[in-house]
Amino acid sequence: MTKNPYSSAEIGPLMRDVKNKICHQLDLAGLLEDDFSMELLVAGNIISLDLSIAQVYEQVWKKSNSQSSSALANSTLLASSAVASSRDCPPMVVTYRLQGLDGEATEPMIKELEEDREESQDPEIEFAIAGAVRSYGGLEMLLAMIQRLRDDFKSNQEQLVAVLDLLMHCCKIRENRQALLKLGALGLLLETARRAFSVDAMEPAEGILDSFAVIGKTGYKSTAEWASGLKLPSTPLILSMLRGLSIGHLLTQKSIDEGEILPVLHALEGVSGENEIGARAENLLDTLSNKEGKGDGFLESKVKMLRDATRDEMRRRALRKREQLLQGLGMRQEGGERIVVTKPSLEGLDDVQEEEEGLACMVCREGYSLRPTDLLGVYSYSKRVNLGAGTSGNARGECVYTTVSYFNCIHFQCHQEAKRADAALRNPKKEWEGATLRNNESLCNALFPVRGPSVPLAQYVRYVDQYWDNLNALGRGDGSRLRLLTYDIVLVMICLFVTVCLRLFYF
Repeated sequence: MTKNPYSSAEIGPLMRDVKNKICHQLDLAGLLEDDFSMELLVAGNIISLDLSIAQVYEQVWKKSNSQSSSALANSTLLASSAVASSRDCPPMVVTYRLQGLDGEATEPMIKELEEDREESQDPEIEFAIAGAVRSYGGLEMLLAMIQRLRDDFKSNQEQLVAVLDLLMHCCKIRENRQALLKLGALGLLLETARRAFSVDAMEPAEGILDSFAVIGKTGYKSTAEWASGLKLPSTPLILSMLRGLSIGHLLTQKSIDEGEILPVLHALEGVSGENEIGARAENLLDTLSNKEGKGDGFLESKVKMLRDATRDEMRRRALRKREQLLQGLGMRQEGGERIVVTKPSLEGLDDVQEEEEGLACMVCREGYSLRPTDLLGVYSYSKRVNLGAGTSGNARGECVYTTVSYFNCIHFQCHQEAKRADAALRNPKKEWEGATLRNNESLCNALFPVRGPSVPLAQYVRYVDQYWDNLNALGRGDGSRLRLLTYDIVLVMICLFVTVCLRLFYF
């Protein structure tokens, strides 16, 4: 490294930032996104990359340095007062190495450290002097200042923050809190918070609902009002706030129901994009419908009715589309799956582009031609295997994943809807029990994403991470994602080669 020591203020707060700094300095850009390729050691301990630099310095480095200083003092028979405790602790030394390069690690690993906690003191004693503010009418003055400053929030924001900070310290003692309640401070502070939210969020919630007032009209998703509403920066924030306010609170959920917001939320949960509007709206509806069974939601039947109606409408559209395709081919469907020819000649056959030419969802029968922004995945089954000792000098053997698939495609959205339907059955099914039935009764425990040309990158990255989370649930694999995928491909090719050789041998 060209410069020593480095300041943590220049690098970042976490040990992961130290690792990234080393990668940048040594032109190891390929290891930036891989948390398992490089290990950091401090005082003979492997340090988790999620820990903060300050915590590691205080609880690992300084502790180790003080112990070594004490040992040196005892060995030289110096008095404890002569120990070099007066000088500052030297800069923390961080050793980096590539994982597995020298064999299996033998050093202890530190994954968690205690949070910095100062000695707690009774706030009634620590902030007792704040009682003087109450005794001399200071609380009334603070509330009057807040009421005056909030009228022009943007101009008086700095002064208002200072007054609220002083009021917060006054509330540390019980008598001041009781006095503020008698003075009506609660209503004043709530109104101040409402005004602050209106200023920071750029537009009130009512304006957002007006932007989505076109919901329910034919072709509303192609209107300018719908597009502008999705671009509002406050839309995802308001959805998250509504979810927090709705958890276990009947009055808030009644207000959402009476305000006819449920259809808006249901329309938004089908939106895909980088601002996560669809995911946040879906989480809010799950809360309202008591998905986790904690008794937090009271609108389960209405949410289910909306989702069922949409699913039925999508099924009807798919059937109409299928009928149109069959009609163009001179065919019609009778008795369920039976298809009969109505015209002997197939006019315009070359102009018909069927969805089945590419990947198609096994539930809705649509693919990237009809739903270009909805990510498709294939059901797969993975298991963790041990390569055995001696593969890379590792005594215990390295663990990787091996994966097989019948390549049955399904939209991630269709999978989630099917998962909810399985959980709502009289005899509920777990996620992968129902998926096994949809996968032609073949085992599966993951959904491998297959990105289309128009699928948003953020959506694809999120489901790739979800795929690896499913694999990590089987047990940790050794190495980076690229290494694990390479091993997976190699193992599949070996199995295929052995199968072909056996068939040639016996037949």
